Amino acid sequence: MSRLLTARLEKATLLALTLAACGGSVQPQAGSGKASTASTSNVASQPAQGQQSWDDLLTAAKKEQTVVVFGPPTPDLRTQLPPAFKQRFGVELQYTGQASGEVAPKLASERLAGLYTTDVIISGANSMYGPIAGNAVVKDGAMGMLAPLRPGLVLPEVLDRSKYRSGQLPFVDPPQQYMWSTTGTVNSIIALNTERVKPADIKSWNDLLKPDYTGKIVTYDPTIAGAATNQSSEIYLALGEDYLKKLYVDQKPFVVRDHQQAADLLSRGSDVISLSLEQQALDRAQKQGLPVAFHSNSRRYAGKHR
Repeated sequence: MSRLLTARLEKATLLALTLAACGGSVQPQAGSGKASTASTSNVASQPAQGQQSWDDLLTAAKKEQTVVVFGPPTPDLRTQLPPAFKQRFGVELQYTGQASGEVAPKLASERLAGLYTTDVIISGANSMYGPIAGNAVVKDGAMGMLAPLRPGLVLPEVLDRSKYRSGQLPFVDPPQQYMWSTTGTVNSIIALNTERVKPADIKSWNDLLKPDYTGKIVTYDPTIAGAATNQSSEIYLALGEDYLKKLYVDQKPFVVRDHQQAADLLSRGSDVISLSLEQQALDRAQKQGLPVAFHSNSRRYAGKHR
């Protein structure tokens, strides 16, 4: 596909401690209106103090016994993270995999009921920046549902800025306290059933509008937080409202909120093109020898897209 559009918006996965979770989480400074800060240089220059703080943190965690984590519904993460965490730290990790667009309303409902069941959330940028972080408004030391993460960072190897490409700790919130970016990716938008559609068949974005593909496209729901939100927005900015309507309405795509379902439909050929499919879901299908692949040029952004 010559000079294909890609959603280059960085889809950061963000790690943050949720506010007042399970008693063992870092608490905000009540009434302060500001997040507490930790001096990176001071911690790094005092390894004995840092080690003591880490030992105290581990002791407290072991007393509480379990860390509750919400994160992406990725099977490998769900199955591999808890035993790895237990082996490394001696603490149980209870992992719930769920789309962040569904987690945010759940956490909000819990807080209205006075419940605080979650210690850590790993979320996509849309949900984290919006409902979880309360649109970055800090009140009484908390940003939305988030307690400050930075005071809990005590290990020198974590605080060593030379370990990070930017030379800075990868916080992405204005106070540099609450949200830690763990990944930045450029996603492929288009995946194909390679037995039904060849890469050469899709040379421009207009090719997706061919009658042959009407009712044969599966897409992640672009109306909820997730990859499709960013990518459909990028398509709108580059190709306009008319094209967006033709693709997401007139082509009658099957809309899902489960990446594995999209991968299954694509693998079986029920749908021959998938939009905004998660990399891990496609990788799992490929490992099973199924005929799916991202379009080879669908990572490329270009001004000339037609």
